[in-house]
Amino acid sequence: TSLTVRGCNIISLAKIMPHTGRLLSLRNLDLSNNGIGDSARSIPFYHTLECLLDKCPHLEVLSLGGNRISDDGIELLLEDRGFCGLKTLDLSGNLISLTGLKVLATALGEEGCALESLCLDGILVDDRGAEVLASALGGNSRL
Repeated sequence: TSLTVRGCNIISLAKIMPHTGRLLSLRNLDLSNNGIGDSARSIPFYHTLECLLDKCPHLEVLSLGGNRISDDGIELLLEDRGFCGLKTLDLSGNLISLTGLKVLATALGEEGCALESLCLDGILVDDRGAEVLASALGGNSRL
């Protein structure tokens, strides 16, 4: 089962998200281009997403591309280990810097991380960011 919700504002998205937990067979959730960001008003979205990851055991693909998610949002997203069951995570076109890449690298190195595909298209990864990711990938046999 797949669900795509694009072009919503954060308020509309917050109203939709609690109902997606009823889709126990949900495998693919595409929330790209919704302008989620990581301001204070976005925090309920991240908590709802955390609950969703816990309630949808078959969710394999999460697409969050083009949502203006920066380092703080990455930290909110990855503070819960629910993402570890995902096989694909798309963070393309967001505002992630070296700080967010370090958080991501730490999460990738966690035992039990099932991620097989990570999309970072459009993220400006400099040499230092590449080093951080490369060191994380050394400890991850799936990605």
